[in-house]
Amino acid sequence: MINTSQLSQFKEKGYVVIENAVDQSDVRDINSQIEQWTHESRFHQSNYGRLIDGKPRFDLEPGHTKTNPKLRRITNPVEVSEHIKNVIMFGAITEYLVPILGESIKFDHCKINAKYPGMKADVKFHQDHIFEPQTNDSVVVALLMLDDTTIENGCLKIVPGSHKTKYSHSENGSFTGRIDESMASQFEAEADLIEASAGSVCLMDTWAVHGSSINSSSSQRRLLISEYKAADAFPLTTHKLPSRYMDTVIRGKAVAEPRYRDVMDFEVPEFYEGDSLFDLQDIVEANREQQLPLVA
Repeated sequence: MINTSQLSQFKEKGYVVIENAVDQSDVRDINSQIEQWTHESRFHQSNYGRLIDGKPRFDLEPGHTKTNPKLRRITNPVEVSEHIKNVIMFGAITEYLVPILGESIKFDHCKINAKYPGMKADVKFHQDHIFEPQTNDSVVVALLMLDDTTIENGCLKIVPGSHKTKYSHSENGSFTGRIDESMASQFEAEADLIEASAGSVCLMDTWAVHGSSINSSSSQRRLLISEYKAADAFPLTTHKLPSRYMDTVIRGKAVAEPRYRDVMDFEVPEFYEGDSLFDLQDIVEANREQQLPLVA
């Protein structure tokens, strides 16, 4: 479990990093599976695979080819990898969550984000809770480093203390999945850079403002991102990344009645056509350049 000092940091800054949280053998096995999926992606020209809502599981960056694969996201790999399922639903990570979420915890969803050398994938500053709003804020995102993360290969950036403020993720009436770009320079100046070794886990408050830059190095950077919540947190909207394991109780007991926030002081996201956050970002930027409505 996390200690008192780590819990205090989580509450104050909105995140805490735990070194060597997952065995290196598990990290190697997960990376081996990703390499297999990356090889398979060479034989596809567009996003492919199907989630339970029909959206693609495997998300390819524009410019993906057979000789230069750019598999940038795998959504809910827990459904197609028994090993990943065991690591994130029944492994050591869940123990670290107890002091934050309590004894009864549910799994929500997961994804793998990959940045290989030469890829252009970055993540604009945003807060996760806005994508999958719950009845309360007892939600934690666990980011498992599958490679050593550095400034050069596009490590996570978290704005400390930002979880105490709710920001809009809309522009001109359209949900863009990012906080207004006028805030970006301030966030860049204030953000903590999460440089950590493979096997480390960053526990992040669902309201923490975060983002990341492109990989400008010769090393790869992969993250396995899982979201967990207290057993009395229930979804307020249709899930954007649905999983057949969503709301599975992984510790403690199930709860029948939801617990509600005192004030629901945040926007509810619109449905968007993109297959992923990356896809949504691409759509917004392309439409901005062409002076079109940001989201059709």
